[in-house]
Amino acid sequence: MSTKHPVTRPIQDEDLSYIRSRYQDRIAQHGVTFASMNSGTEAKQRIRHTIHAELVSPTDQVFDVGSGIGAFYQFLRDHGHRGSYHGIDIIPEYVEHCVRAFPTARFDLRDVFDQGIPGEHDVIVASQVFNAKYRRSDNLEVLKQFLAMAFDKTRKSVTLDMLTSYADFNAPELYYFSPEQVFAFAKSLTRFVRIRHEYLPFEFSIQLFKHGMEPVDLFLVAADGLCAQSRDALGDNLELLPARSGHLEGNPGISG
Repeated sequence: MSTKHPVTRPIQDEDLSYIRSRYQDRIAQHGVTFASMNSGTEAKQRIRHTIHAELVSPTDQVFDVGSGIGAFYQFLRDHGHRGSYHGIDIIPEYVEHCVRAFPTARFDLRDVFDQGIPGEHDVIVASQVFNAKYRRSDNLEVLKQFLAMAFDKTRKSVTLDMLTSYADFNAPELYYFSPEQVFAFAKSLTRFVRIRHEYLPFEFSIQLFKHGMEPVDLFLVAADGLCAQSRDALGDNLELLPARSGHLEGNPGISG
């Protein structure tokens, strides 16, 4: 099945500037910390990391779009990943932090829609990257072009998360994707697609595979335990909402 789609730059400079300013305003307030990323609670973040890491084998080459403060890299290392890792972001402060904090990994300042994805990678990840509602660009078209680009550059799989249109509250500054539309486009790229809509009630993940899902021995055993620990950390929120957490606080951005 062909992965070639017409490519024009889908995101306008005004929207990139808007995204950068959102992050840099929070960095000015909180420093280069988890709080500056506005990704909800750390328990929710661990759940997302577990979902994506289920596709990563111990020696896989991982390319992380929107690597932020390097939390996913740390998560992988803490759970036995020994392969190479390359993280990119459009926020200079995050990249500078990661270069200092994680000298054994590679972090670059890079806009994939301008500079593309370099080389090929086993697994390409994008978590909390597509939450912002753009002012001038078409959110769905941006996502489609990213999926097509990433799938063309992976040897095994692409995995990313986003907000769902099935949320019971819509914040005006955030964009909520139709899972059906995203799944249909993913199926135009590959026969092998998995959608995950059970781990947090107001977001979902789409995962694309080149040759079907392969058994992975790095996180399969630990995944349920990690999610259980995260559910325990969320506490009483679970009694108020279905699945595993309350409403996502939202990380509006095209980066980490």
